[in-house]
Amino acid sequence: MAVIYSLFVTMVVHREVNFADLWRIVQSSVYLISQILMIVTAAGLYSWLLTTSGIPQNIVAEINALQMPAWALLLAINVVLLIMVASWSRPRRS
Repeated sequence: MAVIYSLFVTMVVHREVNFADLWRIVQSSVYLISQILMIVTAAGLYSWLLTTSGIPQNIVAEINALQMPAWALLLAINVVLLIMVASWSRPRRS
């Protein structure tokens, strides 16, 4: 209902949008929404594949096998991520 009201106000009251502009707006909206839906669909498919393959469960089992306290595990993850980010941001020499 709010869409119809806003369309009426924009086209009839304020006369800011005509039918040609409305058609271009609809086309660009459909294009953008289709891109977003493809991304969401790909993410859903990826999460389903990960879950059915058991990869997250294997990662959790491997981490539990380390028998580290939580603070040591978080520290190790942060150090590894810091090293990775530092190596990516360094300029490459050719």
